[in-house]
Amino acid sequence: MENETGIVIGVNEDTVTVKMKRSSACSRCGACAVANEQEMYIEAQNLANAKLNDRVKVSIDTKVFFQALGILYCIPLITLLLGIFTGAFVADLAGLYRYSPLVGFATGIIFAIITYQIIKLGEPKRQKATTKAIATEIVA
Repeated sequence: MENETGIVIGVNEDTVTVKMKRSSACSRCGACAVANEQEMYIEAQNLANAKLNDRVKVSIDTKVFFQALGILYCIPLITLLLGIFTGAFVADLAGLYRYSPLVGFATGIIFAIITYQIIKLGEPKRQKATTKAIATEIVA
C-alpha cells in the first residue's frame, strides 16, 4: 500500500474527500482528481471516522496503482507500436516503400492519440467502479 497524508475537505456517508499535496511517488496514476500541479483531491473510504478538517493517512492499494500505470503507459505504447507496424505495412502494400517509415510513424502517433482519448473518456466510469483509497487513521 502507498501511504500519503491529507486534509479532509468533505465528508459523505462512508467516504471522505481528501485534499493532498502531490508527491513524486504519485506521478499521474489516475487515482485522484488533479486540481493543479501541487494539489490533488481523492475520494477515500472513511475507516478512520474522520471529520471535516482532520488530517488523515490515506492508503492506496498497490494493485490499483500499478493497474493505473498499465492503463496510462502500457496500452498506449502497444497501440503506438501497432500503429507503426500497421502503417508501414500498408504503405509497403500501396507501393510507397520510400515513405513507409514516415507513414508508419504518423499512423502510430494517431493510434496513440486515439487510445489516450478513449482512456480519458472512460476515466470517470473507471474511477467510480473501484474504491481506490482508504482513510486509515487520523494523524495529529
